[in-house]
Amino acid sequence: MILPDSEQQQFGYIENVSEGGMGIVSLEYIRPGTRISAGFYLPGQNDKISTTATMVHIQKNMGMVYYYGFQFEYLRSPIGRCSVSTSRVIP
Repeated sequence: MILPDSEQQQFGYIENVSEGGMGIVSLEYIRPGTRISAGFYLPGQNDKISTTATMVHIQKNMGMVYYYGFQFEYLRSPIGRCSVSTSRVIP
């Protein structure tokens, strides 16, 4: 993922993904409300899915790991572009 105002990539693991958003686990701190550009591949697919998403949830465990919930603004996939309208927060 690439944070705004930065050309440096931040690394995290996608813990879950749905049509409305994704959960990311990372050691990096990201400010609430941050918008990111991200890309990922679904299992069994060769084409990259690109998106912009806004962080809507943050939780830190007792260690140094952050759990983030991001809501998709749109998805761009090989089959075209689609709008995503949802208000769910990813726990």
